[in-house]
Amino acid sequence: MEWLVAVIGALLGGAFMWHRQRTTGQRGSVPLPSHYIPVIYGGGFRWGRGQRESLDTLCLIDSGLAIVGMETVLELSFSELRGLFRHEAAHSIQFDLYLEREGRWGHLSVFLRLPDAPTLVKLLRRARPDLVIGDSGEVAVYNAQLADQTLQGELSLGAEVTIYLVGRLVVVTQADVILAKLAVAGIRRVIATEQSNGRGLVRLYSATETTLFFSDQYLALAQHLADQARAPLDIVTLSERKNK
Repeated sequence: MEWLVAVIGALLGGAFMWHRQRTTGQRGSVPLPSHYIPVIYGGGFRWGRGQRESLDTLCLIDSGLAIVGMETVLELSFSELRGLFRHEAAHSIQFDLYLEREGRWGHLSVFLRLPDAPTLVKLLRRARPDLVIGDSGEVAVYNAQLADQTLQGELSLGAEVTIYLVGRLVVVTQADVILAKLAVAGIRRVIATEQSNGRGLVRLYSATETTLFFSDQYLALAQHLADQARAPLDIVTLSERKNK
């Protein structure tokens, strides 16, 4: 059986992704390279915001995993993983894996039958004892803009970004490019300041810097960050600002 394998792109538009041509006549079982060790058969997967695909085989490879679909193969290194979070349904379980490769951020969803789920968790715990493994409620995604404010209160807005709260890590991205990472444990104080039209500023204080975000989700973002960091949260409303 001959394979045609081509690497397509870095993370944007489907990084970690390899495409394969297969000869016809296969009966639901995809042939594997000799270094692929099958671990789980069947299920589904989805890279980023793409379409869900059928999972033929989840394999162990040298220092990582291979997700083998009918038309796509994804190879992931254990060192790239930043978190695994699960959401259980009636007869299946969804695992959301967050990854970092060459300064880019990725999200892979894997759908498995309930009996297969412990196998993946056990494998990842053994390969990466430090990996954050939790429930889907420990992940949140917010849209915001970078912001700066002068001592006189003049506000300037920068690039639109996506903020991922993944366990104990805050990741700020623009088009999947990682702009900044911050350990939640480093946050010392959070201030949420209402601006106008339901939008506001979130100001994060750490030991070394202050970071500002402008968002219509500012209250939820500030509350989430403060709760995770167990840091004090101050909320300043528009009326309080006007009365100063």
